Amino acid sequence: MDPLSAPVAPDAVDENREPAPDPATALAPFDPLVRTWFETQVGTPTDAQARAWPRIASDEHVLVTAPTGSGKTLTAFLWALDRLLTGAWEGGRVRVVYVSPLRALNTDVRRNLLGPLAALRGQFELAGREMAPVNAQTRSGDTPAKERQRMLRRPPEILITTPESLNILLISPRGRRLFDDVRTIVLDEIHAVAPTKRGVHLITAVEWVARQTLRASGREPQRVALSATVRPAERIAAYVGGQQIVAPGDADAELPTRFAPRPVTVVRSAATKRYAIAVHFPLGPEEMPAADADASTDDATDADAVADPGAAMTDDATADDELGAVRAALEGAPAAKPPSGPDERPDASRTVEDDNAWSRLAAAFKGHVDVNRSTLLFANSRRTTEKVARLLNAGETSELAYSHHGSLSRAVRAVAGAADALHRRRHAARRLHQQHLV
Repeated sequence: MDPLSAPVAPDAVDENREPAPDPATALAPFDPLVRTWFETQVGTPTDAQARAWPRIASDEHVLVTAPTGSGKTLTAFLWALDRLLTGAWEGGRVRVVYVSPLRALNTDVRRNLLGPLAALRGQFELAGREMAPVNAQTRSGDTPAKERQRMLRRPPEILITTPESLNILLISPRGRRLFDDVRTIVLDEIHAVAPTKRGVHLITAVEWVARQTLRASGREPQRVALSATVRPAERIAAYVGGQQIVAPGDADAELPTRFAPRPVTVVRSAATKRYAIAVHFPLGPEEMPAADADASTDDATDADAVADPGAAMTDDATADDELGAVRAALEGAPAAKPPSGPDERPDASRTVEDDNAWSRLAAAFKGHVDVNRSTLLFANSRRTTEKVARLLNAGETSELAYSHHGSLSRAVRAVAGAADALHRRRHAARRLHQQHLV
């Protein structure tokens, strides 16, 4: 059955139907030191945080759907940090499992957790209170074998992983024992995986964790899912909650096991997202450089290209034909005939023109980089990402732009991420990102 077609729990609560809580009371469940740190270092809770924290503190399953920048990650983690730091949840075992479909995001999440943990540690020390140690570790395909073994011997309080690595951990008996006493499972970017096969892989692993925790500790872990704005949110909530056993079956009496949906609170942020959009054309239409041949085939293997070298040429010719027809329709001119063979293709002068166009585009990009604290440039291929990063760094005394895409090794991604954090602190972060167009 389609996981998104599951029925919604009848007693699920839509938080948006209730009046927005007072942000001042949203922090009431937290320890006074945690509350003081948030008020002095972060400020007033966002609408999503004010709505979600009372529900999370009540141990309800929650789906938080809010725009980017509304503090969803801190929403999910702060209550767990409060419980761990104050000793309400005993350490020395995995208490929080954070699952993200984006492997590159996991390192960022871990780094972003270390900052608040260090600040809260200082808050506790100033107050003369002992703070329980809290360790956060990442388990993914990038994790070295030594770290994986160390994790089994000394489990972290917060485990950051991916759907695939979570399933791998659950295969072995030693790996399953990590989840004997989990209190919270955080499912980030849930909208990106829910309708896919990875989503099935993820939610079956979550059910496996819930079964392991229930068997070992007598209770199921809380589920906190984070999502961008989605509609209908109730379908995602039903997917997150899944089904729970309400009456075990009896084979002798021929009674089937009965299931019921878990209730999930849907927390919708009422905050509106504001956009400041401007469209600029540094080059005229006739000056635009030719698109990269791999723009839509970044994930294809080299073997495919070798097996059929003419396929890419045919696709390019078709694309050029379609673009020429569109331009002709807009300008009222006849469409140019696409080249029919290698001899009719543009000569090297077009390559020179393209290089000049890219250089002018890079100069325009630098103009934005120089006046911004952070600049993100999105490209539709790895080749374009690397090209623009190279052009932005040309003539500079130090690295200004870092390419970031799925083909980078763990070490390179870590260097780019660390450099980005450093530049942010210096109000001069410049980073190049890639976005695959699907």
